[in-house]
Amino acid sequence: MGPPTIRIVSIETLPARNSSTTLERLLKIGFGLGGILSLAGGGWMLFAPENWFLVFPGSIGDFGPQNAHFIRDLGGWYAAGGVMLLFALSNPIRFGGIALIVTLISYFAHAIGHVADIVSGRVGAKHWIIDLPLVFAPVIIWFVLLWVWWAMQTERHPLPDEVP
Repeated sequence: MGPPTIRIVSIETLPARNSSTTLERLLKIGFGLGGILSLAGGGWMLFAPENWFLVFPGSIGDFGPQNAHFIRDLGGWYAAGGVMLLFALSNPIRFGGIALIVTLISYFAHAIGHVADIVSGRVGAKHWIIDLPLVFAPVIIWFVLLWVWWAMQTERHPLPDEVP
């Protein structure tokens, strides 16, 4: 038996991280969290609309009186979106694009409605802050995830240099 061998490890000798795997993990986290939260919120709206109206943070009453039928309608929309996101979790590369586009459009339209209410004075300016975490920030998050998905697609299938 000879003397022990000392192996020097540097950044150059470490295995390269696969950026696609990291990005796919990021998508899965987004689909999983978004799907669970959408499904839970949608279920709450569907099965306990009065409770949702009174308890959910965000000064919902500022936007008008409680309407259980309308809240249930929104609950169905959120629940369906949650199911779609959880389905996309099964194969983010294949199903992620459509799930992200539909989710981004719906959240963007929702945010535009809030901006219109704030700008027109139907609700107070305090809603710029109140609505930030649950209305405006998700638009940015879904946009970033769509951009990540798109980057993964172009990495897997680069765009041609010339269009015929």
